[in-house]
Amino acid sequence: MLLDPLTKVAQSISQPRYGVATQRLGRDSSKLVLLVQDQSVDIEPVPKRLALNSSAPLKGQLAGSYENPQVLLSNAVGELETPKMPPGKTFQAELKCGDRPGRMQVEIRAEQQGAEGVVADFPVYCGTEPPTSVAIAKPPTGPVDVASEEKKLFELLNAERTSAGLPPLTWDDAVAGVARADAEGRRDGKQVDLVQALKQVEVASPLIVQNPAQARSADEAHARFSTSPRHRANYMSSAVTQGAVGMAAGSDPSGRSTLFISELFVKQLPPINTEEVRQKLRSAIARKRKDARAAALKSDPLLEDVAQKYVQALADAKGNLPKARQDEILAPVRKPFLTVNVISGAKNEPLDFAEEPGIIASLKVYGIGVAQGAHAQLGKNATYVTVLMGTRR
Repeated sequence: MLLDPLTKVAQSISQPRYGVATQRLGRDSSKLVLLVQDQSVDIEPVPKRLALNSSAPLKGQLAGSYENPQVLLSNAVGELETPKMPPGKTFQAELKCGDRPGRMQVEIRAEQQGAEGVVADFPVYCGTEPPTSVAIAKPPTGPVDVASEEKKLFELLNAERTSAGLPPLTWDDAVAGVARADAEGRRDGKQVDLVQALKQVEVASPLIVQNPAQARSADEAHARFSTSPRHRANYMSSAVTQGAVGMAAGSDPSGRSTLFISELFVKQLPPINTEEVRQKLRSAIARKRKDARAAALKSDPLLEDVAQKYVQALADAKGNLPKARQDEILAPVRKPFLTVNVISGAKNEPLDFAEEPGIIASLKVYGIGVAQGAHAQLGKNATYVTVLMGTRR
């Protein structure tokens, strides 16, 4: 019974290894299970557990027609490391546990006839004991509640971030809409431009990270993402701040129900204390003028009031304040002042406004306005600054 299937499988794989288990059911019957593995890589023994701040070598050789190995390492906090490997069949890297307990995920990839694939994937535990059992997710038996599965997957990745000492990500409804559109597009064979789609919902981010998958449930999808160093590095990244999960129900080639999944993560600027930024900017301007040997500026109540009105209007207009509205806001300072200079806009770092050339102009008084609002490039929490500088008549 077992010889024929074992012989057929062995003819199509590189290094066949097999195991047989039997269970006696009765006097005249037994249950037999045959498990066959294609041993595509030989790895020297690696410990399942390492102490904190210790390391172990990872050495091995590809088998059969596999070549050009690639090693990917995801540490306890999800940071990705890809040691450089020479072409050929052998590989060598160092598994390093830092001072944070958790799971390191190891993945070895290789090429076979021009195609790249995973030949080994396993965890190494740093400063903590490996689990003695794992829960096996059962595929859903009825209709899937897509919305609840989306939130469940987001909760699973946030739980892993929290356990590694990373701040949880914030769910963003606008990002969720784009993630769902992307999942539906991949189900329907249509490509979604994520950058443009996010801009249309006023989400501008200097960093956009995505994890795509096809699975039967949130649990199955997270199990795949968490054992892939690249995908794990994406959702564990300390650079992203917001995100969401989008899903679309569909069918696989055999007609069974499946989910098309898109995890989408972005970086948004955090809310700020505008008064604190204003005071820091005053200090930065004072230092800049002192270094340039320009006279110190004094705060002027009228310029302070108009600067705040101007910057709030600019933030409300998302950085595109019409000329007529600018003139209207600045009208109260035209008569009392001989000259008024306007330095205004939005920057990632608001203190950079102290480096503007006009800051060292030969004027006497000034006012500063600070506000937050949406910006086409910087996102919805961009910091807008307006500095009005002038000399009274």
